[in-house]
Amino acid sequence: KDNIGGLVRYGMSRTRICTSAGSDEPYADWIMLKTESALNESRNKINSLSHETEKRLESVSIGIRSDVAHSIGPVHIRLQFANAYGYMGAYLIADFDQLVRTVLTARHVGLLTGDQSTHSLYQTSRMVRRAFAFSSQWKFSLVTRTDVRNNTPMAAKAKELMPKIALPTEVIEGTLRANIAPDIVTASSPLEESENEQLANSTNEETS
Repeated sequence: KDNIGGLVRYGMSRTRICTSAGSDEPYADWIMLKTESALNESRNKINSLSHETEKRLESVSIGIRSDVAHSIGPVHIRLQFANAYGYMGAYLIADFDQLVRTVLTARHVGLLTGDQSTHSLYQTSRMVRRAFAFSSQWKFSLVTRTDVRNNTPMAAKAKELMPKIALPTEVIEGTLRANIAPDIVTASSPLEESENEQLANSTNEETS
């Protein structure tokens, strides 16, 4: 079973993945796409539950107000990541923290049963872990889209390293990428140079 690291480890792994995605590595692009989708889905679900539970607290009874539990001595941590996904992970954790405090408050004052609160937190915590776990499927390789399209030994090695990932055609072609994805900057591989040389020779023969 893949291990799920904390926010700092997650941010570091995202840096390596983003760098590889910018080098035309399709597996990294696919992981970024799946992670972005999971982060957005998780935040939407968590914020919806938080809003629903806060409404319960606000409408508890005339003349009674229930404030959401909070730390009297919160720890302030400076966040500094090399890519947007590190911060997106931090947003998700902050949202989940808000949900946990809101749900436990509602349980404490009798607005949620123990089963209801446990179910809500279990389901959303699974979504958080899932969003963070995608990066563990990725392994560093020097494979490019050209390798994958031509089924080179480099592509075979990457597939061996990442057997759980089945690349969609749109990802291989580069037409499907994450909304927050780095620009692709590539240096010509030996295979690409050979293809370009053949194309140039063919063009010269046609014009001569």
